[in-house]
Amino acid sequence: MNRHNQQNSLTPKALIYRIVITVTALFIVCLYMPRDERSTYQFDVGKPWRYSQLIATYDFPIYKSAETIQTEQDSILQHYEPYFAIDETVGKEQIEKFKATINGQKPATIPANYLAYVENKLEHIYAQGVMDTEDFDQMHSDEVASIRIFAQNVAKEQPMTQVFSHKTAYEYLIDLGEDSLHYDRRVLRKCNLSDYIVPNLTYDKTKSEESRKDLLSSLSYSSGMVMSGQKIIDRGDIVDKETYDILTSLEKEYTRRNTSKMQTHTVLLGQMLYVALIIACLTLYFNLFRRDYLANTRHILFIASMPVIYPLITSFLIKHNLFNVYIIPFAMAPIFIRVFMDSRTAFVTHVATVLISAISLKYPYEFIATQLVAGMVAIYSLRELSQRSQLIRSAFYVTLASIAFYMSMELIHEKDFARLEYGMYIYIIINGILLLFAYPLLFLFEKVFGFTSNVTLVELSNTNNELLKRLSEVAPGTFQHSMQVANLATEVANKIGAKALLVR
Repeated sequence: MNRHNQQNSLTPKALIYRIVITVTALFIVCLYMPRDERSTYQFDVGKPWRYSQLIATYDFPIYKSAETIQTEQDSILQHYEPYFAIDETVGKEQIEKFKATINGQKPATIPANYLAYVENKLEHIYAQGVMDTEDFDQMHSDEVASIRIFAQNVAKEQPMTQVFSHKTAYEYLIDLGEDSLHYDRRVLRKCNLSDYIVPNLTYDKTKSEESRKDLLSSLSYSSGMVMSGQKIIDRGDIVDKETYDILTSLEKEYTRRNTSKMQTHTVLLGQMLYVALIIACLTLYFNLFRRDYLANTRHILFIASMPVIYPLITSFLIKHNLFNVYIIPFAMAPIFIRVFMDSRTAFVTHVATVLISAISLKYPYEFIATQLVAGMVAIYSLRELSQRSQLIRSAFYVTLASIAFYMSMELIHEKDFARLEYGMYIYIIINGILLLFAYPLLFLFEKVFGFTSNVTLVELSNTNNELLKRLSEVAPGTFQHSMQVANLATEVANKIGAKALLVR
């Protein structure tokens, strides 16, 4: 019997531990998978309709795109006027306070004509309205052109250019303008005019929100109707922008009519069953061919991490609409497993990882095929990793193979170089660049899971290593004998197919 198939009997505690790891991985993956309602059809603008003739079976509106709705909302909200309540007693109190302060000074610090001048300016400021600095900045940040000032259920429109903040009110008070011949700014500064500027406008959230809702209520979220029995598209027709909007509207309407809490639970159940079957197949492989891995907890944790990490990253990118899933270096997983374990295990685990990640995608078949090719090239181009140049060469081969394979699939469907999606090849190239980070990440996996890679073995075999260098100085005879035995053992290991670096 092959030594790999020799199975150590597991204690009940060890068996339960492995079941917990498997079930935990299953729930983590399924928990973060997208569960939005998906159409049976797959389509894109500029591509032919690959299905039979599609006819509407019920009336439904043609919904506007999110970008169109946002643009129209921004246009409508340009006329939005927040409501502010004015407290007319604030201005009177501050003016009386100013007059009392100035009149109470003995001897008088400013001439009498300055008192009337400042009083008139304060009256103008409080009539226009003084806004709290935070509200004033927020209005300018939101690009509000005007506001509504109300008192006793009577509102008037006030342009923001005529509303004061504490800063602009003070600047207005000491700005003499044409009166500079009659008044001196230095005298005004002595009056501490900043002490008499107090906000008299208060933001009314309730009235403002009602005004905002009234404006947005005029916004239409649809641009037309599709009638029952109307032909939408036929096989071979090119999906243009208008047809695309109709098809996406059909998806939304189908979701609205059919989605329920029970259906969401059904999707979750289907995802869990799908992932469980793949994990079961992966476990069956180890039970048949590599039982020694099942007996090692570190190997189980390491292998289980791959079908968890990559689907989580894929789900995150899809949920948040970030980049493209082809930017994720899936080929890094088989590289790690190949370095620490063996090629066959690397490929089987890679297949399971890709299949689990693919159920979150709109076009899973092209993704699965491309990633499987990339994984096979990564495995067979990196038989042993002992130098950085090997990883660079492997990343180049993976990128080249992925580009060639994806282009071949596009040419089969599009039949024209001009219609290729060149943006996808940029993502694949970035994917190849990210593969180079496998080298520093090897050190992390070694420390976390307690593995020893060929890179570490090469470093330990280096005669410049501090320990070996000290051995050559203290016991040169023993050092030379050890080197000769190491060379002989390496040759024997190469002949019988053992790990030469580990034997050395």
